[in-house]
Amino acid sequence: MPSSTIIPPSYSSGFPQKKNLIISVIVIGFLAYFLLLIPGANFEADAKYCGDNFEDSCSRPDILAFEFICISGFIYLAILSVPLWYGSGAVHNTLPATPEGRLYGYLEESNEIASVFFALQVWDFLVSPFIPEFFTVIFMTHHFLAALVGWFCLEYQFLHYYAFFFLGLSEMSSIPLVVITVSETFPPTPNTFYSMLCNVAQPCFVVLFAYYRVFQWGKVSYMLWSDSYYVLSNGVAEKFRPGKSYILYITLLINILLSLMQIYWFLMIMAEVIKVVGVI
Repeated sequence: MPSSTIIPPSYSSGFPQKKNLIISVIVIGFLAYFLLLIPGANFEADAKYCGDNFEDSCSRPDILAFEFICISGFIYLAILSVPLWYGSGAVHNTLPATPEGRLYGYLEESNEIASVFFALQVWDFLVSPFIPEFFTVIFMTHHFLAALVGWFCLEYQFLHYYAFFFLGLSEMSSIPLVVITVSETFPPTPNTFYSMLCNVAQPCFVVLFAYYRVFQWGKVSYMLWSDSYYVLSNGVAEKFRPGKSYILYITLLINILLSLMQIYWFLMIMAEVIKVVGVI
């Protein structure tokens, strides 16, 4: 097992290295969004998503385009994170299995994940105000806090072990959620592939959310807090990131807030599950 001494106390700002990638993701996101509005207008949405602002049929290309960009980003993050977490296990084998290693060890793949994640959250934050269903306090707060963690990970080159989970794996549950959201906005025709996909997405979402956003989220958060307590109480944090210990405190505060959101959403999910089971 490699020693934590291989981690250099010095580091360089991560944003300049990934600036072009971040800008490209945001720009491509906007271009794709506006281009998808054209074909998206041909799909009829449920009337409740248009209110009284339609005549013959309800059209919501904004939601369709938005969700397409989102699921593309989530799938890409999954492709980056899943193989290295579960497959080769590079995340666990390359970084030292110490608090210093998990908090301050470097992985280029984590830089990639943090960059894409940050760009997606910024894009989401900028687009959501134009879509009433997504422009809520809790959603906008989530995007801001999540983007902040991505920025910390990238700019200050730390949390690379945790980036794989919080910025990559935890988004696995969002993939079936996108399918569910689209199916609610654009109801499927019974006995079609689309309808079968929607039926599969619902239990997949519940299972993935419970596993990644509740069970594993709690386990990894506990490890994050344990590692943070160690480096902060022993002065190690100042050794590796001089003058930046406050970033770790902010990250822990964000972890509390995001954890409360996960619990809140999980309770809502379980309430819906109970309703469905009651009907059955």
